[in-house]
Amino acid sequence: MYGDLKLSCYGGNLTEIVEYISRENSHISTLTIKNCRPRIEKLEKLPAMTVRNLRMNNCGFKEVADDAFEKVSGIEELDLSNNMIIKMPYLRRLLKGLRELKLNQNKITDIPEDTFGEEKSGYTASSLRKLDLSNNLIESLPNLKYILERYEYLDLSYNKVIV
Repeated sequence: MYGDLKLSCYGGNLTEIVEYISRENSHISTLTIKNCRPRIEKLEKLPAMTVRNLRMNNCGFKEVADDAFEKVSGIEELDLSNNMIIKMPYLRRLLKGLRELKLNQNKITDIPEDTFGEEKSGYTASSLRKLDLSNNLIESLPNLKYILERYEYLDLSYNKVIV
């Protein structure tokens, strides 16, 4: 059964909290974790769980581990906005079902060319329809024409992108 969970992470250990939640609730519709205190520098590997909408806001993440979402399945919406992420997270594991990605209000400067997968590898962002990268420090985008044609909603406002 799917349920919605919201929590503010004041002084708790994020890994322990998420592990407990995943043990008690194997299928979660929306999991919102926000206001982590103390700030968490790096989002490490999350425990196995099925969650449709994952929102982790204002936690202070500067980095997202490449395997952070390796054991998480079913994500359709991922919101990592209002953090301090510098490097675009590795999302290849999530690409097949991800419909909406919010990375606004971070400090991302660069979007690597293979960020949204490659057609020949089978890891493509074919289901991704909404992409919010507003309020970052992005200066250029690879394959801009491809990106503009693909998304129903694309927000690049308040960046340094020169077209």
